Amino acid sequence: MGRRRRRDPLERRVGELAGFIGLVVFAFFFVPGVRAVLSGIVVLLLIGFGVVFLSLIAWAIYRHHRQSEEADYATVYLAGGKKESTPPSAMTLTRELLDALEWRRFEELVTWYFQKTGFDARRSRVGADGGVDILLSNHGESSPFAYVQCKAWHQYKVGIKPVRELFGVMASEKIRAGFFFTTGEFTEEAVRFVQGKEMTLVDGSSLPAEVNALPDMDRSAILHQVTVGDYTTPTCRRCDVKMVRRTGSDGDFWGCPNYSRQPRCKQTFKLRET
Repeated sequence: MGRRRRRDPLERRVGELAGFIGLVVFAFFFVPGVRAVLSGIVVLLLIGFGVVFLSLIAWAIYRHHRQSEEADYATVYLAGGKKESTPPSAMTLTRELLDALEWRRFEELVTWYFQKTGFDARRSRVGADGGVDILLSNHGESSPFAYVQCKAWHQYKVGIKPVRELFGVMASEKIRAGFFFTTGEFTEEAVRFVQGKEMTLVDGSSLPAEVNALPDMDRSAILHQVTVGDYTTPTCRRCDVKMVRRTGSDGDFWGCPNYSRQPRCKQTFKLRET
């Protein structure tokens, strides 16, 4: 008696599939009502494929638009206080641009820099200086792991006092890391203070290199956001509005436009501090 040949699993599956297709074709032509059901299924499948296809086209158009828009950002560049058209490779953060930024734009620059490097960064609040300007957290986490302080002081150095204050806030709120950014420089005493601590000092000489090391599109997007509109006139810390230039007994200064209103805001900045 001959041994019966064992069917290959793939061959069996192909046979089952062929039988199923034959059954469907037979039902489509000879079983009442099946044709309508199958036609409806085919229509739904075609609609689904059409939606997916149109979505892919829309996404491709959006990506092309975003890439073109971010490339256009590179045509805006500040050189000595004058906006000029330059190649994308020249869209870099210069020390001159950094010194021209008002305090709020400087904080936004640092915030966007952290966002582009993979963190969730948000500015803490508008108002009087409370020692913390930016809260840093990892994606998916609500609690910050680091505090960031920013000082747009390019005329003089940041001493140990504000650095020690930031460390004190970190310790009291059990924040493990801290960053201190300035457009100027730090004193040697401040640099010595952070040694051995989870604190990083970033001055006006090293920050441009950090920003310029970002991918071209990220860097261009940040610099476009930083320089759009009036980015040199300081913002009132209390009222969150652009200040106006005034003249007093000691010379010109920046004053809040709400000085003559009620409640009166007396916030001022010296011209050299902006």
